[in-house]
Amino acid sequence: MDDQLILGIKGTLSVVELDVLRLRMAQGKEEKARRGELQFRLPPGYARDADGHPIKHPDVRVREAMELVFRKFSELRVGQQLFTWFHDERIEMPVYQFEGGTLRLKWRVPTLQYLTGIIKNPFHAGAYVYGRRQRESVVVDGKLVRRTGKLLPPEECRVFIRDHHEGYITWEQYEDNVACLRENAARTRGKDTMTAPRRGLGLLAGLLRCGHCGRKLHVQ
Repeated sequence: MDDQLILGIKGTLSVVELDVLRLRMAQGKEEKARRGELQFRLPPGYARDADGHPIKHPDVRVREAMELVFRKFSELRVGQQLFTWFHDERIEMPVYQFEGGTLRLKWRVPTLQYLTGIIKNPFHAGAYVYGRRQRESVVVDGKLVRRTGKLLPPEECRVFIRDHHEGYITWEQYEDNVACLRENAARTRGKDTMTAPRRGLGLLAGLLRCGHCGRKLHVQ
């Protein structure tokens, strides 16, 4: 009985020790992120220098392609029209893909999600953000399940550092682009949203609203 008791205590202490180590590693990762030093996979248009700091990609073609996205969006102001223009012109964008265990730069005609992701990413505005998705643990059918929520605004994330590195656009331009995408969303019910113009003869598409509840009216 004494041997079993001693082994049980040692096993419990080993489990506690592992949990403490995990907690310390998580805290160290959090502190490193608060200093803006935690490295993660960079978005298109960026690379790391010899010291590991994010910089604009040294390839001129990559930088010009990223600048073209923001310049064209400021002209069109609609994500779908931006995608249509890139698709019609067959303009390729840089994409990182793994080949043989190595991350390589490839060129592909972008998708709508790729282009809107560039516009919504605060990293291109020079901001360092960590913890953009909410994570919570809930009990479902007696089991603990971890869920990942939607993206948080950069200012509400656990770590938000403005002017962390050189951006392709200013923070004011980023906020304006994100607000423009949000207003163009067809399912948005905000008071100031107008919806992007679409095909058809309706002159008030996205502008006509109900006089009682204020919701947008749709033609079907």
